[in-house]
Amino acid sequence: MPYSETHLFSDREEFKPEIIAGKGVGEQRLTLHRKNCRLYYMYLPTETREMVYVENFFETHWLEKARFGRRNVPWPSVEFVRSGSLLVESPDLPHPQHVPAGSLLWIPPVRETLLRPGPEGFCCKVSLTLGGILLPDWQAKSGFDQYRVLPQIDRKRFELLVEDFRRLSEQQSEEALHRNGLTTWKLLQFLQNPFPLREVPERFRKSLEKLRQNLARPVTLEELAKEACCSRIHLARAFRNYFGETPHRMLRNLRMRLAANLLLNNPDLSIKEIAAQVGYDNALTFSAEFKRDHGESPRNFRNRQNWN
Repeated sequence: MPYSETHLFSDREEFKPEIIAGKGVGEQRLTLHRKNCRLYYMYLPTETREMVYVENFFETHWLEKARFGRRNVPWPSVEFVRSGSLLVESPDLPHPQHVPAGSLLWIPPVRETLLRPGPEGFCCKVSLTLGGILLPDWQAKSGFDQYRVLPQIDRKRFELLVEDFRRLSEQQSEEALHRNGLTTWKLLQFLQNPFPLREVPERFRKSLEKLRQNLARPVTLEELAKEACCSRIHLARAFRNYFGETPHRMLRNLRMRLAANLLLNNPDLSIKEIAAQVGYDNALTFSAEFKRDHGESPRNFRNRQNWN
């Protein structure tokens, strides 16, 4: 099946039970009572080395009798309700959770889950399936190892991300794979702060871009504050308000993501060379920071992932 192919399951109402099960993919049970359902596949070669990625996504209109159950599925999913509403049930939840229009549901992997339309009798939604070797670590650190209902998110920002994934599904290239990873990181950052943001002033957008473009060299808070014409305290506060992290924390996270990518995709680079490319003069300091972030040394991380 071509990875970039877009499949139109139905442009009319249909009602069909279906079971998807297999080793390593868990079990999914569907009662398909829906119309206008589209599935978009992303370009993902067998040996995908992106840290995180979206594998595929649906845009669908569920009718009243639609049901979707999953158990032992190893990947999480994001469900955004465009109209109508969604009910989610699980043995891990004290009672059914209602996900109204404009809200987002995070479904963690493995958990037994049942989804169905809410009291309106229908649900128009977007469903994204995520993967990647760094995803479990991100879930644990950000609190997304549990079910999360995010009410009334910034719909415009989310729909722009969906549109980016839709465009990427039309491409079959290594560049598309790389941009899938970058866009998925943006999605994960969005999930941590999904509510409408105030307009980010141009000077702080420039500060953020400078961090992203200078991962290999020291960028000080004093330097950023001077260029943004503000104090260091004001800059740190602005970053927390607009981007959810301080400049120091954001720079460190960006460097660790790049380091993990280099470790997997550039086997000829030594640990010392990778440390230099992400702004560390000392390989031992880099290794200690990487282990603090990933729970293992860069060498063990590379060997384990290559072994898998």
